[in-house]
Amino acid sequence: MYHSATHRLSIALKDISTVWTADELLNTGDVLLSIDLDSTLELGIYRNAVMKYECYTLEGMTKLNDAEIKCTLAVE
Repeated sequence: MYHSATHRLSIALKDISTVWTADELLNTGDVLLSIDLDSTLELGIYRNAVMKYECYTLEGMTKLNDAEIKCTLAVE
């Protein structure tokens, strides 16, 4: 069964905790080309980042699933 869904994204570093959480929920097909971090980080490459993805139904905001994806964060 297909559900209309919305998504919440956040990024965390192992040694600093969450450095960014999306201000708004994202819909399927939305694109983020850049973000402004919630925490100040020095310029550079952070290879220990984790992006957390949470998916909710539009009807009632019932959590459908989530995932944590290892990634590299480039701070420019």
